[in-house]
Amino acid sequence: MDKIKNSKKKGIISLIVALILGAVIVEIGLNVAFLSFIISESNLGNRLTNEALSSARTGIDDGILKIIRGIDNAQYPLNIGSSLVNVTICGGSLCSPVINSNKDQITSVGLRALKKRKIIAIIEVDPVTRLVKVESIEEVPF
Repeated sequence: MDKIKNSKKKGIISLIVALILGAVIVEIGLNVAFLSFIISESNLGNRLTNEALSSARTGIDDGILKIIRGIDNAQYPLNIGSSLVNVTICGGSLCSPVINSNKDQITSVGLRALKKRKIIAIIEVDPVTRLVKVESIEEVPF
């Protein structure tokens, strides 16, 4: 009879130990899954931000081509892959009083998912030959 009681006690103890070990293993697995999710989301955010910046730069290049072709004032959207770019070309002193009449400003805002990047370029244009000189291209915060 004592043998049966001892074996029942050992069985209950081993069941409790097995449940505790199982809970610890499940907890470790959940933590590993959570950490890998956080790391992958962080990389995704960086990639989306870089895609938005690249798209904004492409918008600047497209704006320069439009200026060469004689379009000095325009606002238009541009789809580049999965990104959306809003390009604004502003000629002369219409944009800002500090820009003289032979300079244009191109503002390009790249949007990818919820990430936005904005680049502004100041372009000097010869009115006769349409020769374009890039004065500055810089990323500006929102």
